[in-house]
Amino acid sequence: MNQTMYQSGKNRFARTPILIVILIVSLIFPSNLSAREYAAPEDNFISTGALVLIVGYFGWNVYRSLVKYTPYQVLPEIETALNEIQFIATKNEIKHLKSLRNSAECEVFMQEFWKRRDPTPQTALNEFKIQHESRIKFCNDNYSTGLKNGASTDMGRVYILYGAPFNIFRDEIDTSSNAFNKFSPGVYPVEIWMYDFPSVTSGLPTIFSNVNYGGTSFVFMDLQKTGEYTQVYSNKPNEYIDNRVYR
Repeated sequence: MNQTMYQSGKNRFARTPILIVILIVSLIFPSNLSAREYAAPEDNFISTGALVLIVGYFGWNVYRSLVKYTPYQVLPEIETALNEIQFIATKNEIKHLKSLRNSAECEVFMQEFWKRRDPTPQTALNEFKIQHESRIKFCNDNYSTGLKNGASTDMGRVYILYGAPFNIFRDEIDTSSNAFNKFSPGVYPVEIWMYDFPSVTSGLPTIFSNVNYGGTSFVFMDLQKTGEYTQVYSNKPNEYIDNRVYR
């Protein structure tokens, strides 16, 4: 954020000399007098309007450069909440959470958020919240990489949404003989997660034909060979499919 503000400030100062030159030229070297005498009134009006806009824009940039300007920054509490509910919240809930401006508003929002999802509101425990937090902890403990928390990875998202698969198939796929990764062919680790709830389509694409399963599947590959598995296929409706799977 600081780097962005610094760069923005540099851009404003970089524009300032250009605006100064334009302003000086406009004042010292006005249009030819005889031409101005015979110029249509609307031409003079346009020239004057353009000069006013230039002066106004110049003044606004000087004001923003000299006056301390601090853009809104997301509070740590709100950022933490966003990371916690990013996969289970609705678009309107995310939008509302981002619009909050203090910790108290964030706390109230989260209380209402979990209350709406409590399957047993008459009890003291919120089973949904407990399960969700347990899944996040599991993902962070098992799927984290050096660059990303496990709960923010593709595997983490699927685990948080659907829970633990009843079976996991691990293998390696040699992409040298197909076009899946033509820019970097080689052997890539793959994991196929199997769930027992039904899906619209059965079976898997040819590239994963060594696995024969008719339920819901999620396929992940370590395409960067960094330990983070990216989702490339699922037969669950509205889930992401890498078009290279069918290529």
